Amino acid sequence: MTIAPCKDCPDRSAECHATCERYAAYAKAREQERRERLKADEYSVAGARRSFKKWMEYQKKQKRR
Repeated sequence: MTIAPCKDCPDRSAECHATCERYAAYAKAREQERRERLKADEYSVAGARRSFKKWMEYQKKQKRR
């Protein structure tokens, strides 16, 4: 995670997020990072669900014996 370009910026104002090119580039990069992180989380959740499902099937087989 990087520090926003707004920190200690001498040109900072109440409207700068709407007009600042440095902030726009920063926001775009952060959004891309967020999307990649969410995609990775989706894969890990899907893997956990598959593992849980397999474990439940194994438990059912064990009870039958």
